[in-house]
Amino acid sequence: MQPQSSTSPAKRQYNRAYYARNHERLDIQHKAYRAAHPLPPLPLQSLPGEQWRPVIGYEGWYEVSDLGRVCRVRSGRGARAGRIRRPGRTMAGYLFLPLWRNRQGRNFLIHRLVLEAFVGPFRSGEQGNHINGIKADNRLINLEKVTQVQNMKHAVDTGLHKPNRKGQPGLQGEQSPAAKLTAANVQMIRALAGTTTYVDLARRYGVSPSTICLIVKRRNWAHLS
Repeated sequence: MQPQSSTSPAKRQYNRAYYARNHERLDIQHKAYRAAHPLPPLPLQSLPGEQWRPVIGYEGWYEVSDLGRVCRVRSGRGARAGRIRRPGRTMAGYLFLPLWRNRQGRNFLIHRLVLEAFVGPFRSGEQGNHINGIKADNRLINLEKVTQVQNMKHAVDTGLHKPNRKGQPGLQGEQSPAAKLTAANVQMIRALAGTTTYVDLARRYGVSPSTICLIVKRRNWAHLS
């Protein structure tokens, strides 16, 4: 038998309320101190010849370089300006980063950030393509904007995708009349696969969890690099 606590329920409730008020007070003091004493920005360590431009939609918060590196230029809670961000890797092999602004975060594929900053926003039907076939190589000289058909042809030419029986890439992706998703949807699903559940992604995009699983494992939309 476990010994019964000698503290009365009223005393325990008082203790919980006391610690909650004390924690809230310390949190307010911490925020006030950080606001009055912000961390100084770190000096940006650029590589020889590296060029930086603001991330589209996050101007004044982040910058991206032509070598595929992302840097935060504005300090925030727990974040220091001048720090090079360390990317994550999706199950498909692409590098991505969560960008934060006003306590709201969103994941972005780094090769799209580079192309948007140095080439321009993506138009309808355009996709990012890695020229040498290495998905982690996000240098500007290795990236280009292509159509879905061009992307499929490049994947076949480089051996990343096997052609159909006729030797053609075939009618796939958005060109298929049965397609419910766009190429942009599929890229974002693969980028978010490690950050949320298949059920949540299925509800968000109006498909079944099994479809999400097949997309992430590249059994569906395998032609999309």
